[in-house]
Amino acid sequence: MIKSVNLVIQLATSRFSIIGLLSCLLCVSSISAQGVKQTTLANAQLEFDNGDYQHAIDYARISNDKAKLTNNTSLVLKGLEIIIYSYIALGNIREGEEVFNESLKIISESQIKPEISSNIYFCGSWLYRSQGRLSLAFELSERALSMEPQNPEVQATYYLNIGRILFSSGFDVAAIIWLEKAEEIFESKTVGAQKIEIYRYLSLAWSAKSNFQKALRYAEKLVSITENTKFKYKHREGLFTWGTILSSTGRKQLAFATFEKGLRASISDDNSFQSCTFANTIMLNYLYDGDTVNASKYFNRLETLNKNNDFSSEILLGKAIIFAFEGNREKSDEILRTLSNDDNLSVFLVPGWKTIIAERNRDWEKMIRINRELLELTEKYGFRDDLANIYLNFAKASYQLNKLQESSGYLKKSLSLIEEIRQSENPILSLSHLEVFHNAYRLRTELKTASPQESFELLDGMKARLLNDRIS
Repeated sequence: MIKSVNLVIQLATSRFSIIGLLSCLLCVSSISAQGVKQTTLANAQLEFDNGDYQHAIDYARISNDKAKLTNNTSLVLKGLEIIIYSYIALGNIREGEEVFNESLKIISESQIKPEISSNIYFCGSWLYRSQGRLSLAFELSERALSMEPQNPEVQATYYLNIGRILFSSGFDVAAIIWLEKAEEIFESKTVGAQKIEIYRYLSLAWSAKSNFQKALRYAEKLVSITENTKFKYKHREGLFTWGTILSSTGRKQLAFATFEKGLRASISDDNSFQSCTFANTIMLNYLYDGDTVNASKYFNRLETLNKNNDFSSEILLGKAIIFAFEGNREKSDEILRTLSNDDNLSVFLVPGWKTIIAERNRDWEKMIRINRELLELTEKYGFRDDLANIYLNFAKASYQLNKLQESSGYLKKSLSLIEEIRQSENPILSLSHLEVFHNAYRLRTELKTASPQESFELLDGMKARLLNDRIS
C-alpha cells in the first residue's frame, strides 16, 4: 500500500523551554551561540531519526536562521539536507526540489567541504528518484561520488544510493549487488542511518526475489541494531518488514506477535501513522482468514488511533469487508463503489477484496468479472507474481459454473506459473504461492473424479510436494 508518510511523534521534552533556555545562553557569548546552533540542528536530526519529519523541518529552519547570522554555510547546508530528506519522506517533492535548488546555489557561491557537497548531491539523487527521473538521479549520484571518490563512507553511500534506485526501478538482482558492496564497507561501522538503510533494502530486495531466508536475516539484523537506539522510527519500520516476511513464510503466530510489538511501540511513542499501519495490517490479516470477531477489535482500535485521518480510506475498506462477511451486501457494495475511485488506495486493493468477498458469497459470475479487472491491472503494471492466483480464481469459478474445460485450461496456466518459480534460482515458494499450489492441485483432483486412479495419484503426489515445500 502506497501512502505519503505523515508522521506525528510528540517531543519527549518541551522544545519551547529548551529553545528559551538556549536563547538566553545566546546572549552570553559567541561560544554559547555556536552551542545553540548545534543543539537546534541536533534536535532536527533527532526528530528526523524518530520519523517526525515536520518537526525536523521546523528545527532545521531555526538552526539555519541562526547559522546565516554568522555566515556558517556548512551548518546551513546540513540543515537543508535534513529539510530535503524530510520533504521527500512527507511526499512534498516540489518543496524538496526548491530547497535542493537553494542548496546548489550556496554550493556554487561558496567554498564548501567536499563531504558536505557530496551529501547534498545524494539528497538530490534521492529526490529525483522519487519523481521517477532516474537518469538525473544516477547523474547526481555520480557527481556526489566525484566529490570524494577515495572516501570509503562516500563510496558506500554511493553504492547504497544506486542500490535503492535500482530496487525502486524493479532491478532487484542488480540492487542486491550494489547494496552488498555498501554492506561490506559499513559492516564494521557503528549504527547509523546508512547502515540501517542497507539492511532494510537488502531485506526488501531478497524478499522480492523470494529468498525469504536472507530477507529474514536482514530484517532481524535491522530490528536488532535499532532496538534501544535513537532510531525508533526505523526500529518500528523494521518490525513491520520482519512481520510481513514472517507472514509470507507461513509463520503467522510469530508474525502477529511482531506486528503487536510494533503496534505497542508506536502507541507508546504516540506515532499515529505507524500505529494505524500496524492495526490496519492485523485487521486485514484477520479478515483474510475470515475472522470477523478479532478483525472487528482491531477495526475499533484503528478508528481510535486514526487521529490525523490518514487511514480514513482503510477504515472504510475494513467496514465494507466486515459488512460483506456479516451478510450486509448492500452497505458493503455501496462503500466499495466509493473506494473504487479513491486515489489513496492501491488500484489492486478493492478489486482484490471484491474477489475474496465474491468467492465467500459463492457469486461465481461476479468473481470472474472482477478477476478480469485484476488480470488487466496485473498485466498493465507487470506484477507477474500475482498471475498464478488470478488464473486459479478463474479456474475455481469456472468449475463451480460447471465449465470444466475452461477450468482445466486456467488451472494449467496457474500451475505452469508455479512450476516456473520452482525452476528459478530461488525455488522456495512463498506462503501465498504455496496456497495457490495446494488449492490448484486439490481442484485438479476434483476435475479428475471420472478417473479415480489418476485422481488418487495426483492427490498422493500433491501431499508429498506440499510436505517438501513446508519443510523448505
